[in-house]
Amino acid sequence: MALPPIGGLVYTAVHLQRLSTQSQAAVSRAVTATRASSALVEEVTDMERVVRQYQVVSEAPLLDLFRRIHANFSRTISELSGLPLDDVQRQRLQVLTDLAEQARSRLAHPSAEAVPLAVRNLTELSNLVRMVLADSKALIEREVKVMENNAANTQYFLYWQAVALGPTALLLAGLFVVLINRPILQFDSALRRLGDGEFATPIVVNGPRDLRELGNRLDWLRRRLVELEEEKTKFLHQVSHELKTPLTALREGSALLAEGVVGELSTDQAEIVGILKNNVATLQRLIEDLLKFNLARSAQSALLTTPVFLDALVSEVAADHRPAIIAKGLKPRLMLARITLRGDAKKLRVVIDNLLSNAVKFSPQDGELILRLERHTDNAILEVEDAGTGIAVEERTKVFEAFYQGHHAGGGHLKGTGIGLSIAWEYVHAHGGKIAAVSPRELPGACLRVTLKLAPEGDRPSACGCET
Repeated sequence: MALPPIGGLVYTAVHLQRLSTQSQAAVSRAVTATRASSALVEEVTDMERVVRQYQVVSEAPLLDLFRRIHANFSRTISELSGLPLDDVQRQRLQVLTDLAEQARSRLAHPSAEAVPLAVRNLTELSNLVRMVLADSKALIEREVKVMENNAANTQYFLYWQAVALGPTALLLAGLFVVLINRPILQFDSALRRLGDGEFATPIVVNGPRDLRELGNRLDWLRRRLVELEEEKTKFLHQVSHELKTPLTALREGSALLAEGVVGELSTDQAEIVGILKNNVATLQRLIEDLLKFNLARSAQSALLTTPVFLDALVSEVAADHRPAIIAKGLKPRLMLARITLRGDAKKLRVVIDNLLSNAVKFSPQDGELILRLERHTDNAILEVEDAGTGIAVEERTKVFEAFYQGHHAGGGHLKGTGIGLSIAWEYVHAHGGKIAAVSPRELPGACLRVTLKLAPEGDRPSACGCET
């Protein structure tokens, strides 16, 4: 009588060991995919930045730095190649390798013609590496699906074993099902959170010692990723500030040249100085966007809430954009309900400014703009519509990811840092609200909607958010 239960337990133990081994392999592959793909994005960004600097200053140490980063890039590609990728993903890695090698070959003997071609290679590489990041997420999803299937198969086996072994075996099998499914579901949830970039929640796995140890290792990975994220944020903050000093010198120097302080400029010289001033202004705006993004994700972004007269704030931001609106011949329509809420006026201004800047940027010449502010029960709904090419349905959630840039209907890549909407997302969620790209009501382009909780009605404050 004891042999069937013992045999069933032995067979179950074999299944558990196999499941544990498969889980460890899946976690290892998921960890490698997450770390390597993130490193790949940073390395490509670093290579492009270094080559663009070399294009300007032509200093040999920059080429040495490029070669070191390229070597790290090659090692990262090798790591990703060792994962169970499909043919499309392997072809994409090969294209990345070829583009990087082309850039390296052209910079081995840099010339006036070779350096711009290398920059073009790295720009294509930067665009393509985002797809590799998406491939890594897809790989994690596949690993999770394999674990779910293995868990389902094990559960199915235990069910029929319980039926065959009788009531006692049924009770034991039920206990094993609970013990198996709980850690598997915990692994499933943990892997999904890591794949989505959510590192704040500690990972706890209950069950056998091996699975608990595996959970501890996964939580160590989470903590390490948090540390790396903090180091990256600190580095971004320091580099952005360091860049502001030489940038100030460039801005002031180009202004002095334009004013003729060192002598009257020829037509060609004035044109070159104009190009320099425009690019310095663009660089300053990009650095300021990076600083805003860094601040939005840091602890320094705590809200300083006061009553905010939201309709007046929207009107002020629209007035600030009036020169750009006039330049493009746009026809703005403001439909603003009188709404007061408690919030951080400065951060809400940044949200509105980023949404309106985005709409103005992608509106066609002589197009329309709609700014709509409405009250829906206990919520304030702000919508910004434009008549541009719109946002594809599959990109409506991705546009709020940091450094993500969508595509025009014609396939052209959008210009910019890709962090304006990310900053808006951070600030809106800091207010406990929601932001989404939705289908527009009237115009053919994009519609971005912000939903904020309303505070009880009180005295109407000034638009700056100060008490009156």
